[in-house]
Amino acid sequence: MESTPIYAIPVFRLQRGNSALIMNPVVGDIGHLLICDRDTRRVRATRQSALPSTRRRHNRADGIYMGGLLNMPPTQFIEFADNRINITSPGNIEIHCQQATIKAPSGVILDTPQAHFTGNVTAAGDITDNVGTQQASIKALREAYNSHYHHVNGVESGSSRVTSDKPEHTL
Repeated sequence: MESTPIYAIPVFRLQRGNSALIMNPVVGDIGHLLICDRDTRRVRATRQSALPSTRRRHNRADGIYMGGLLNMPPTQFIEFADNRINITSPGNIEIHCQQATIKAPSGVILDTPQAHFTGNVTAAGDITDNVGTQQASIKALREAYNSHYHHVNGVESGSSRVTSDKPEHTL
């Protein structure tokens, strides 16, 4: 039996404070609709406890959509499995924050054919290795290597020295 669409009803989100898992329904989703036994317009408008504004009872307009059921298998998801969390997407994954920290005592594996490290609009990105023991970035180390010379001992008689050319292949 075909029913009429229901507009402007709340959609359940797994939420605490200002943090939420957002998965808005799309056309064709199958899900639960919980219908409240009284008019909920005041509660929705004020987000506080309120008496019903009409005598309306068990109306679909006072429903809350509770999310997908019996839909097709997802192609993107976050899976909480035994001792691991898997994030899967057929497209891109973006993380937006002020600073990200990964603590992985056993290491980090990047299984990719190429990694790109970029900076902001005004500066090129760079990598600093062993940041706790030295502050030189890979860019600074590369520039120092590409411009260095070696003293060549013993080329002329006695104890005189000459300076070598820069390396033929720069990094």
